[in-house]
Amino acid sequence: MLKFFSFSLRVGAIAVKFLFILFLGLYYSLEDVGVYGLAAALASYSIYFLGLETHASVNRMGIKNSIEWVPLIRRQHGVILVNSILMSVFFIVYVSWYSKQPTLDLYVFLLCFIELSGQEIYRRFIALGRTLDAAIFIFIKNAIWPVFFVIFYFVSEYKPAIEYVFVFWASLGFVFNLLAGVYLRFFFFKSALYPIIDFSWLFDILKKSSLFLISTLVVRFVSVGDRVLVGMFDTANTLGVYVFYTSIAAAAGAILNFIGAAQSYPRLIIAISENDKPAYIMSRQSMLLSTLAVGGVATLGIPISLIFLSLFFDNDLLDFKGRFSLFLLVMSGIFLSAVNMFYHYVLYCHGRDRAILNSNVFSLLLATLFLSILWVGDSINAIAVATSVLGFYMVAIVVKLIIVRDLERSWI
Repeated sequence: MLKFFSFSLRVGAIAVKFLFILFLGLYYSLEDVGVYGLAAALASYSIYFLGLETHASVNRMGIKNSIEWVPLIRRQHGVILVNSILMSVFFIVYVSWYSKQPTLDLYVFLLCFIELSGQEIYRRFIALGRTLDAAIFIFIKNAIWPVFFVIFYFVSEYKPAIEYVFVFWASLGFVFNLLAGVYLRFFFFKSALYPIIDFSWLFDILKKSSLFLISTLVVRFVSVGDRVLVGMFDTANTLGVYVFYTSIAAAAGAILNFIGAAQSYPRLIIAISENDKPAYIMSRQSMLLSTLAVGGVATLGIPISLIFLSLFFDNDLLDFKGRFSLFLLVMSGIFLSAVNMFYHYVLYCHGRDRAILNSNVFSLLLATLFLSILWVGDSINAIAVATSVLGFYMVAIVVKLIIVRDLERSWI
């Protein structure tokens, strides 16, 4: 029952985000939808430079030894504090000398902090095995502010500008993150989580997490770079459509990650550390079956949902048949991305961060080579970009699959 409730909350949060994207498409221009998508993508990408993915090592060590978790978290917070100061200085210099849209840049800057703290809280709940708490938190954080904004839109005398979306997102996100952080501190860790600046630990943890950080940046670069490229080489309207499709895909991907990897990876780490091979096989199979099942449902369910909505709303965004090739490529990426993340987490649990990095970098190089050839021929458009993203996932899956098979043959 609790699993079903957690799943329902996670799906509910994604459904609200999907409906909010639809709302923007119905009541704002495609250019505004593109601005929203670009700002959200840039904010989500920037958090990796701010947090440096130190959570990967901190949570992995904390799961194995809970006594050390609080000191580890405090040092992790020290890393974030130092990076926040450096990033603030960089932002001031950038806005003062180079920014062409300082207001939009400010929103991206603020959302970076909001999304990082939210992501860390969510990951902490998952690492603690509190998937229900994680689902409740992510629902409140991601589903409440869009509802408030839509209400504000309809009660306002004038249509609020797209910038007001970021105001609601940042302000309510800050409040919910603060409340969840206090809840974690008092009910689970029982100790203050104030930052400790320990540079020797910082350099040590960066050695351990740098491979995971770079490999994550590569994957996230694909989901941000594609929007940037479409904005550069195709029309503003096409960017809006592409953002709409990829936002749906990202929402579905979040559900897949929650049901698959997020539910199983702590058990997988424990099984590996205790050399419990039957438990490892059971957890791995559960994670794979969940990923494949939900991936298939999402890939088929999204077009059915859009067809149903088109019966009630007359909007170009819902008419995917007119852009079927682009739609098909993006929807196929949902399933392939989920499978790629499954193998990503299996390797992560084994501590094979370098293997993750190598597979991602190799895949990115091939995708970049493909786009470079098209660029020489002046043939880059949204279809080409979506094809390169699909190719990235396919190559990454094949490489990770080979590595995982070799690893498990020698261990199991």
